[in-house]
Amino acid sequence: MNQEVLIKNLADIIESINKDHPLKVGIDGVDASGKTSLANKIAEELKSRGKDIIRISIDVFHNPKEIRYQKGRNSPLGYYMDTTNYEALIDYVLNPLGESGNLEYKTEIFDFIENKEIDSSFKKANSDSILILEGVFLCRPNLKDYFAKLFEVTIPTINEHLKNIFSSNELEEISVIRNFLTTAQDGKNYQTKHYSLEA
Repeated sequence: MNQEVLIKNLADIIESINKDHPLKVGIDGVDASGKTSLANKIAEELKSRGKDIIRISIDVFHNPKEIRYQKGRNSPLGYYMDTTNYEALIDYVLNPLGESGNLEYKTEIFDFIENKEIDSSFKKANSDSILILEGVFLCRPNLKDYFAKLFEVTIPTINEHLKNIFSSNELEEISVIRNFLTTAQDGKNYQTKHYSLEA
């Protein structure tokens, strides 16, 4: 299955869900798994069908550094528990777009690069708007039930997708890959393949 067919199929699934309030769709997956690219392409496809899309990344709902790294910068537990301000995500996005919500939501609250709050204004959704939210750990117990549909992107999924693209000659591997020399935490240098988002 090529990428265009995949995106259309996923959009068909989303369109088939009927709600009397905004439809909330989550794209979950580990870092660098392709979830942002997938979420953007689904959003573009749904927009082309005349749908009102709310596109949000969980990255703009981070906690400040002092909270994110309170268990240590490389703590797996800290990454899971403290990276995101889930209370704000629920209060400013998921609840307002829910069954009894007032449809007033925010698209961002925090710039994690500058480590400062974003003074964003409220926006008003339509009852038939579709939220496409991507980020890590959307399947966690306190979030998963907010979504009408959750898609999970995994590294094997991406590898299989790329293999199909190259074997079907949809793209030539040499045209979308560039090798970079990177230094890992062990101090050794490794050749790493980076793929263009075109793939």
